[in-house]
Amino acid sequence: MVKERGKVIVYNPTPYFMNFQTIKFNGKLVDDVSYAKPFQLNHLI
Repeated sequence: MVKERGKVIVYNPTPYFMNFQTIKFNGKLVDDVSYAKPFQLNHLI
């Protein structure tokens, strides 16, 4: 998971959905997080 140009990017290499309740970068909460689809590069914001 990385934050790049104001977007959260998650690569999910598993066959399962990844659900996120909260995500923080440098102590700051990220708005509008949800889930990452299986076997994909996901842009959460």
